Amino acid sequence: MRKVASSRQEKKVAKAVGGRTTPGSGAGDFKKGDVENKYCLIECKTLIEPKESHRIKKRDLKRIQQQAFEAGKD
Repeated sequence: MRKVASSRQEKKVAKAVGGRTTPGSGAGDFKKGDVENKYCLIECKTLIEPKESHRIKKRDLKRIQQQAFEAGKD
């Protein structure tokens, strides 16, 4: 169920930003992130159950920032 929800979320984000989803959700060696457009690289995080809060780890932000830099994106 998580895979289906995650894929659905990535497609919605890609449509909203005029981008495309990354094959394998960025698991490969070359393409990173879950969604990309001309300007940025986006990492999607999917919550199955509604929650009042969600923690985003600093290391995850640093990782996607580095990957975006390497791809020449914001």
